[in-house]
Amino acid sequence: MSQALRQVILFLVRGYFPDVEVPYVARRLGIPTESARRALENLTSQGLLRCNEGTYSLNPGSPVIGGRFQTHSRGFGFVHVSGGLHYYVSPVNSRGAEDGDIVWGSVQQGEPGRADQVRVEEILEKNTPPLVGLYKGAGGLGRVRIGDRQLMIPSRDKGGAVDGSPVVVLTREWEAKVLEVLPPEDEALLDVLGLAAARGFAPGFSRRVREKARAANPEIARELNRRRDLRDVTVVSIDTENCRDIDDAFSVEKLSDGNFRLGLHVSDVTEYVHPGDAVDKEALKRGFSAYLPGDRIIPMLPEEYTYQHCSLLKEQERLCISCFATVSPRGEIVDYCFEESVVKSSCNFTYREAADVLAGGGQGAPAQVLELAAELQQLLHKRRREAGAIAIDLPSARFSLDADGQPVSVDIVEKNEANMLVEELMLLGNELAARYLADNELSGIFRSNKGFMPGFEADVNQFLQRWGHGPVDLSDLVQVQKLLDSVQDKPEQIPVLKKLARHLQKSRYTTKEEGHFVLALPRYTHFTAPLRRYTDMAVHRIIKAHLRQQPPITDKYLHLVAEHCSYRERQVQEAENSAVQLKKIQFMEQCGDQLFSAVVTQVLPGGLQVWLPNTVEGNAAAGVPREKLVEFSPGDVISVRLHRVDQQRNQLVFAIELPPQ
Repeated sequence: MSQALRQVILFLVRGYFPDVEVPYVARRLGIPTESARRALENLTSQGLLRCNEGTYSLNPGSPVIGGRFQTHSRGFGFVHVSGGLHYYVSPVNSRGAEDGDIVWGSVQQGEPGRADQVRVEEILEKNTPPLVGLYKGAGGLGRVRIGDRQLMIPSRDKGGAVDGSPVVVLTREWEAKVLEVLPPEDEALLDVLGLAAARGFAPGFSRRVREKARAANPEIARELNRRRDLRDVTVVSIDTENCRDIDDAFSVEKLSDGNFRLGLHVSDVTEYVHPGDAVDKEALKRGFSAYLPGDRIIPMLPEEYTYQHCSLLKEQERLCISCFATVSPRGEIVDYCFEESVVKSSCNFTYREAADVLAGGGQGAPAQVLELAAELQQLLHKRRREAGAIAIDLPSARFSLDADGQPVSVDIVEKNEANMLVEELMLLGNELAARYLADNELSGIFRSNKGFMPGFEADVNQFLQRWGHGPVDLSDLVQVQKLLDSVQDKPEQIPVLKKLARHLQKSRYTTKEEGHFVLALPRYTHFTAPLRRYTDMAVHRIIKAHLRQQPPITDKYLHLVAEHCSYRERQVQEAENSAVQLKKIQFMEQCGDQLFSAVVTQVLPGGLQVWLPNTVEGNAAAGVPREKLVEFSPGDVISVRLHRVDQQRNQLVFAIELPPQ
């Protein structure tokens, strides 16, 4: 492969295959126009690209492909390309590729209903993310162990680390450089921090990013001249315990005509983070904040933004983008608008505090806002239900960790009325942001979901028949909604939810309005969490540019953001899920021979997939003869105890305890 060809492939993969012309590629790469032309024509002849009137674009049916590699905790991987296109890579075909590597491979057509496969032929670019570990060494030469690698730290590169310091390091073969010394309490969380770092979510930031963040200067007074002043409006937020990255809040009043006037106030992060600066580049690279057990957050943005200048803290003036919506007593959107604003939050409620107020335990203006918001939430929820929106939500886990980072309990995250209130208001804010893009004919980033995977309806309905449900047309939201209602709080609820979730296509970011099946909306976007998601920052920039009558954001930038954040979303989910699974395994290992009640969610040739009430899952494959496994069915409640940990598959194996005869 020639140097020019390699350059062009890397350029296309990093940009997630935007539509390009020869002069554009030559200019961006600084190579002769003829070299760029030959490379693009070469890739067209191989089938990777197709050309239409001088514009080169990705050919989805190409026999060869370049993309970003993503590992899975069970050993296999995927190659992510563009437009939702990704390929399965078996362990024997990965050629040693690691997470984040850019690879080149040949495509092998998969079975019907399954992703095509790729055999990696060459690793074009290695990914070397910062990693975390414990620094050892009191003198000159230090060391950090990362997995089975012992890395040497020259004295000039130890960055102030002392013996026993948890550190973030940048590796160079068998040497490393300390990028940041972490607080001592992070030593107990090095296991989950390591999992996140391997996916590109390392704690801390580079010196250049930190310096840029420290220089941030919130000039609120100057902004008052051109923003709507909402400092006297009662604005409240609701979030989790100990939350410091508060990026959304709301205000509500009831008008004399019976309509509600809702204000959704979202932190204007983009007033501090500018396109192309060091902070912006790092935020785009990460794409998301990562949330780990132990309430440890790996923020997308430095703490000066995440916890100070841009967090809507009580009694602090903050810059916002506000969405105002007038909602009728029937839940209809009468009108809406977006404005730049300055707010001062009156109260930062936790979900528990807000629920107590809604139960009659609060007075004053903030309590009145909550009560009106709860009334409005009922109207908005009814509106969404009538449109056909569904929710396939499996319970999630909450951990209590001791001082050593070991889990002492695993419980279900309980949702109350305040959770539902916030969810409904934020859904409306995202919906109206998407409507704003469409109403003003703006190029944008949308959140798309295409519904259930085609070809699996018969399988799902056969699964449902055992409980007398169905048949269900999975393309009909009303039928799916009725099914979800019918299994609520029944023994089959978890098996049915898991079955549907397995066959529901993943949501992703697009630059086209492809609709959101689950929410029953023709268009949807993400707007309300700019401290936690880069896509929301991009949507803010689009809206602000239009409000200020500035040139629109370029389509190539939006394409890059949508595709990169779709890829990084899978990465952050894998990081968070791996950390949660690790803590579940650690908890179960402490339980010894304790007996647990479990529901069978799936019957497989190798055992029963089971779900415990604390959200722990595993494979029940021991305790009874294998031929007796076929006697069990999804929905059965059985007794199990931990048998062993399958380290290769990173899953728990349970033994079935049969009742005495």
